Order: sequence, then structure tokens, then C-alpha cells
Amino acid sequence: MNSIPVIIAFYDQTYKLSKNQDPDQTIYHRIIATLFVENKKNNYDKLIINTFDTDGGSPKIETVLFANADKDVSKELIIIASWEQSNQELSGTMFNTFVYDDLLKNRTEKIVFLKDISSKLDGGCECSFSDGRNKKAKLKTAKDIKAELLRLGYK
Repeated sequence: MNSIPVIIAFYDQTYKLSKNQDPDQTIYHRIIATLFVENKKNNYDKLIINTFDTDGGSPKIETVLFANADKDVSKELIIIASWEQSNQELSGTMFNTFVYDDLLKNRTEKIVFLKDISSKLDGGCECSFSDGRNKKAKLKTAKDIKAELLRLGYK
């Protein structure tokens, strides 16, 4: 990440809520995104990126990319995640984009989430609705995200 050796790991974790919260004891999934950053030769610091939790369906990591998404020259970490949706009103896939600031600025236990640009890059729902409407997700691939960043003026 910006010439710093890193390892990105995604851990799929299953869990149950307490019996008071979920008497049926449904099994949920979450993905814990972790970044290991080299601090010395063959030694790494562990940074938590984010936890992607169940949201209608289990989370799925669609793609990971690096691109400039702010005013500095360093590239940011961008993760596109999706969730299958199925209920009485709609069925399809929800796409969300998460942008994290480069590591050269901030070496803490959790990297910085860039909320404003992330919301501008959200893909939305590629869904069919019960009233017959269909909607296509606008941003769901690395190519889509890179094109939108260029359109927004980032290089």
C-alpha cells in the first residue's frame, strides 16, 4: 500500500445472537477485514480495517483495489462488498463501497474510514421490486469505481 508491504486478510466468522435477541438461534456471518503492515523485515503490525456484518444476507467481498480517492497523491484502500437481499419488497444484491485512508498518514490500530467519498461511490441495489420495478447497481466493479473517481476529479 503506497510502497509499504502489506497483507490483506478476510476472515469469515459465524456467530449466533443471545437467545433473548434471537430465540431461533439463527447463524449469522460477518467478515473481519484485517491489514498486516510490515514494520521490520518479516514482522507485521495488525490493523483492523472493518467488520462487514450480516445485512439482509451474508456479506461477500467483491473486490479490493487501490486508487486515489482524496486530495493527496497516495492511493487509498477501496473495498466493494455485497449482500444478497430477499424479502417481500425486493430481491437482488446490495453493493457498498468502503474507502480507507492511506497508511502513511496514520498508523493506529484501525485505519481511517473515509465516509464522504465512500458514500459517493456506493453502488446501490441491483434489485427487482415487488411492484415490478427493476434497478441496476451503478458502481459494483473496480472498473466502475476507477471511472467514477476520474469523473470526480481524482487521478
